[in-house]
Amino acid sequence: MRWTNPGLIKVILIIVSTAIIIGVVACASAPVTAPPVQQQAPAPTTTPSTQVYTIGIANKAGIGDYLVDSKGMTVYYFLRDTYQQSAATAAIVKVWPVFYAANVIPQPPLLAGDFSTITRDDGTMQSTYLGWPLYYYAQDQVAGDTKGQQFNNLWFVITSTGFMSAPAAPLPAPQPKTPQQYTN
Repeated sequence: MRWTNPGLIKVILIIVSTAIIIGVVACASAPVTAPPVQQQAPAPTTTPSTQVYTIGIANKAGIGDYLVDSKGMTVYYFLRDTYQQSAATAAIVKVWPVFYAANVIPQPPLLAGDFSTITRDDGTMQSTYLGWPLYYYAQDQVAGDTKGQQFNNLWFVITSTGFMSAPAAPLPAPQPKTPQQYTN
C-alpha cells in the first residue's frame, strides 16, 4: 500500500486528529493532582493566655504578691549579696540553689529589662532581678512553698512592693530618767 492515496491519508489524519482531540479533552477534564506539598505549621502566636513565663507572680496570705519561676517555685534574694555580685559560697548554694534562665520571659507587670544575668565566681550563670542574684530554697518542695522567707533574717522573697529586708533592730527600752535629768 502506497501513501499516495489522498483518500486514505485523509482518513488516517482524521483518525489521528480525533484521537489527539479526545486525548486532550480527556486530560483537561480529569482532575489534576499535583505532588503533595509539605505544609509548614503556621508560625506560633503567643498571647498572654498561652505565653510561658520563666518568672511570674504568685500570691500568699501574709506575704502578698511575690516572684516565682514557671513552676510556681519561690525565688529569693540573699541580704549579703551586693549589686550584680553573689556572696553565696558553694556550701550555701547547696541549700540555696541559683535561679538561672537563659532568656527570662516575665509575667506582666514585670519587665524583661529588670532581669539580667551574672557570671558567678565559680563560672556558672545566675539570673538577677534589678541587679540582685536570685535563688531557690532547697526545702521548698511544691509550688507556693515559702519556707525560706526571712530565713536567718538573710533570705527573702521579692514582693510586688520590692525587696524586703531584715527587720530593723528593736529600739532599746526607754530608761528612766535620773533626778539630775529632770532639772536640766
